[in-house]
Parts: sequence; C-alpha cells; structure tokens
Amino acid sequence: MATDSTDPLEITRDCLGEPEASFRVGAGRFWGKFALGATLLAYGVVANALAWQWGVWGVDHVTLLVLFAPPVTGLSILRHLAASRGLAYLVYPAGLVRVRGRELTAFPWGDLAEVTVRAESVTPLVTTDGGRVTDCRLIVTAPALRLGSASVTLKRRDGETVEVTAAVADYPRLVEEITARTFAEEWPRLLAELDSGGSRRFGPWLAEQSGLRLETPVVPWGELQLARSADKFLTIQRLDAKPGRWAAALESIPFPHLLIALLAVAQADDVA
Repeated sequence: MATDSTDPLEITRDCLGEPEASFRVGAGRFWGKFALGATLLAYGVVANALAWQWGVWGVDHVTLLVLFAPPVTGLSILRHLAASRGLAYLVYPAGLVRVRGRELTAFPWGDLAEVTVRAESVTPLVTTDGGRVTDCRLIVTAPALRLGSASVTLKRRDGETVEVTAAVADYPRLVEEITARTFAEEWPRLLAELDSGGSRRFGPWLAEQSGLRLETPVVPWGELQLARSADKFLTIQRLDAKPGRWAAALESIPFPHLLIALLAVAQADDVA
C-alpha cells in the first residue's frame, strides 16, 4: 500500500494494519535514562581522576564499588539505549513485528523455535479450568539501572533472532504479551507431541509423557512441583519433602512457561 508518510510506524500500520499493542522507547523515558547513564559515567570519570590524583586508587571491594560500579552501570544504560533507539515492537494476532528504520522483521507466534527470558525475578501466572491449564504467562519486573539484566529473546525456526531489552517502555507488559501468545500457540502442540510418545527439551531437562528426565531417570510428573522461579533460576523439587531438587538458569530454558504449565497440570493430578 502506498503512503506519503516518512514515519516507519505509520508505514508499518499502512502495510499491516493497526497492531493490538505497540512498544518502543518513549522520548521521556529515553532522555531520563540517558541523563542517568551520562551522570553515572561522568561520575566515574571524575571519581577515578580524583582517586589517581589523591593516591587513594587501589583494587579492593570498596574501590570497585565506589569507582567502577557507577560508570559501568552508566555505560550499560547508554549502550542499551543506543541499541533500542528507533526500534519499535508491534504485537499482531499472528506475531511480533520489529520495526527498525524502514526494515520490518516478523516473528510469527507459530514459527518460533525458542522463547527465552532473562530476569532478576519471575512470577508465573497460571490459569486453570477443571484441571486443565488454559493460560500461562510470565510476570517480570523491569530493572531501573541494569537494563541488560532483563530481556526476552525470540528465535525463529530459520535462526533469525530478536532480543528485546528492558529499555523498552512498559517492558513487563510486552513479556506478558509474548508469553501468553506463545503459550496459546505452543501448548496444544506440546501436548500432542507428548501424547504421541515424543519429547521436548527444556534446557538441561527432557519432558516426556511419563515425566521429566532430570539428572536421574525419569521422575513422574505427579512427584514434581515448581519450587521457585526467581533469582535467575527455575527450581524443581519433589513433592512431600522427598529428596530431590534441581535448578537451571531461567534463560537456558526455551519456553519456560510451557514447562511451568506441565508442572501445574501434574499438581492438578492430570498428567499431560
């Protein structure tokens, strides 16, 4: 569709229609984060120069914290802002569209090989109906400083990848949208795979119809529960205080919300 607009978002809307949700780094948020990052970086330069001049520069925990932590944090903020400036992410029923200048890249929900999440803390929100899991999404928090410590990465089956960081305004809602929509797409497919005798790998673990293959032989679903999904790790343990506890880095597990849903089904005594 032809358009006279020079705004990439307007061009995208003309071509694909109005998105259900859109996310980008807003001007106010951008300049606020920019000022914070620049201030921290400037503080680091001045503090290190004065430390050298006064001869108090040294390598210890206090020095690392006072002289190096602020400028490193400031540099990280500026780097992520620079990478996210001009980017927009549009949510459509069929998938996520990344807009970068005049370049559009689509990530259809049904064509994703992986969705991984990096976060300081995650709260799964599972919806059930009569023992069936009907929805599972992840609720995350957006860090105020270390923007690189939180991201969601989508990987298409052809290898094309996009990493969305917390520099984007309303980042927690974007993660919730992505996990909810990919759950709706992948959950029926996963159940069909397991019912037919197949398996699905979740990082270091392998899900099968009979249970989850951990470091030991397969542990039946009915004996497992989600222990914790915070502190950057997803932890699984046996029920009834039986010995057995396993943890894996959250970002190493593709579609972590699907694994959480399988455990929720198991706890409802309805093995997937």
